[in-house]
Amino acid sequence: MNDSATFTTPEAGDEDLGDLLLEVLPPDGSTIGNLSAREALSRAAERQIVEEEYSAVRGWADPQAVPAHLMDL
Repeated sequence: MNDSATFTTPEAGDEDLGDLLLEVLPPDGSTIGNLSAREALSRAAERQIVEEEYSAVRGWADPQAVPAHLMDL
C-alpha cells in the first residue's frame, strides 16, 4: 500500500513541460530570466517546478525553438 502523501506521479513529462515552456516564453522574443520563466512554467503546469526540473526541461527543449537569450541564462 502506498502512502498518498509520499507517492507522487508526475503530472507532465519533460516533453510536456518543454511544450509548456515554449508557450510561456514572450512571443516577441524579449528577454526573460530563468526565475520568471520557471514561475510562469509552474503556473502553466499548475504545480511547483523545482530548479532541477526546470533545468532538465530547458535541456530537453529544442534549441532552435528556445530563444538564445533564455538558453544562456
